[in-house]
Amino acid sequence: VLLFLALTLTVSAQSHDSIYVQITNTYPKTITKKVLSSAHTLKDINPGYPSSWIMSYESVDLAISSDGGEEVASGMSEELTEKQLALLAQTKVGNKVELSIRYYNQDLKASSESREIKFSYHVVPYLEASFSRKDDSDKKAVDVYIQTSLSELQNFSFELCLVEFVIDKEGSVTDIKLTESSGIETVDALVIKALASMPKWQAAEDEQGRKIPQIFELRAGNMLGC
Repeated sequence: VLLFLALTLTVSAQSHDSIYVQITNTYPKTITKKVLSSAHTLKDINPGYPSSWIMSYESVDLAISSDGGEEVASGMSEELTEKQLALLAQTKVGNKVELSIRYYNQDLKASSESREIKFSYHVVPYLEASFSRKDDSDKKAVDVYIQTSLSELQNFSFELCLVEFVIDKEGSVTDIKLTESSGIETVDALVIKALASMPKWQAAEDEQGRKIPQIFELRAGNMLGC
């Protein structure tokens, strides 16, 4: 994730909690199309893939999920098949790439039972949207804006407010959606207003340098620091 903001705002004297604010993309594990397009083995996709554990394979299923459904291509080794490579070449930003591997363990040669490993990633832009292409100035710019626009949050105590938004091709904040309310209308309104008034970002780019939209989320609350 190129942009990650973790900011602490001290709440009012009536509360011992702190309010945390985070802006991240919406996915826990990410990968770029460039990495997928150059992959030939499971280890190319997941550098931490434990190939040394494995004596033999029962199945290697690669699934690509999007709003249009799911496509699956299967193999039986760490080397990706031609169909699996072709499927990876078709991936787009926002797609989910999931691998399900059934294998026989090196340390359990006498066992007839296979084991399973699963891992998944979401495809993100080659360059993610940001305030600046320089990490230090990017964090400072976001810090200053958040400190100013959300300073009133220090007057409230709440567990979580979650808002999803899109940085479009022009770098503007669009499609703001409250996905989890804080339970306090004023807090929800403050967060939405801060996003709606946010200055333009530098838009995300694909491998060819074309501007593309990207989804982010803002989390705020006293549960984030736990």
